[in-house]
Amino acid sequence: MRLSGGDSADLEKGLQSLNKKLSDFNAGDESTVKMFKSLGITATDAEGALLQLADVFPKMSKQDQVRIGSELLGKSYASLVPLLEKGREGLSGLMEEGQRLNPVTTESAKRAAEYNDALDKLNFAA
Repeated sequence: MRLSGGDSADLEKGLQSLNKKLSDFNAGDESTVKMFKSLGITATDAEGALLQLADVFPKMSKQDQVRIGSELLGKSYASLVPLLEKGREGLSGLMEEGQRLNPVTTESAKRAAEYNDALDKLNFAA
């Protein structure tokens, strides 16, 4: 499914990456804490953090959009730019439509991130 330049798979991947950053934030990672504070991100789940990012994203310079977007949303960042540029209202509507057509919950994103972390550990150990 296409969502204004991005698709639901990109949105899911972006939420997974953002969820990992939330874990880093909650663990007290200094650079992540500093970034979240500078952006005003206080949400405790990936969907809320994405909406808060969408609040400030359109006001950022293109250079900051690339740097912060890629760090928080990973490889799917580039395809999510059109969604983020719509701000919170535009993104909320698209997320609701995506949830209706292809349910992606914060819990499923968290489980996928945990699975990916486990695979990374197995690959590292091998």
